[in-house]
Amino acid sequence: MKTKVLKRSVPLWVFVVSMICFGVVVFSVVHFTRQISNIMTIRADYSIEVWNEDYTVQVTSIEWGEFASLNEAKNTILWVKNVGNTDLRYSWNVTDFPSEFSISNKYYPIGPNEWLELNQNEVCPTVTLTPGYDLEIKFTLNCTEFLAGSYSFTLNIMSNTAS
Repeated sequence: MKTKVLKRSVPLWVFVVSMICFGVVVFSVVHFTRQISNIMTIRADYSIEVWNEDYTVQVTSIEWGEFASLNEAKNTILWVKNVGNTDLRYSWNVTDFPSEFSISNKYYPIGPNEWLELNQNEVCPTVTLTPGYDLEIKFTLNCTEFLAGSYSFTLNIMSNTAS
């Protein structure tokens, strides 16, 4: 009885190495990247506008992009402008915020020439937004837990009457 021997067109070692490489790539993409997006809403208790860093476009959302490592931080700079006729004070908070991240805010007042920290739900103590005044603000989003996925939250930029 004759036995037929079939030759493989691709050596076994090439196939095994290819499958290992493919598995590493799939694992890396799933485990080491995440898409972060943010929907920003502006609570218009009074007349404020939010502008991008170049002051060319009013901002309604921020695309944070992908975070590739733990403790990676990304900044976005915005301008808050009082377009009403009442003196205001700036404040901010977030809703539906994912536990995989932390967020902080700083503002840059005219005078001290440095960024000053402003905690969530705190009213800006040093700057009064008079009508027409604009304030430069910076949000920093930091990846604190590394879980792949897509995340979104709402960033509320608010104004309060100046007292």
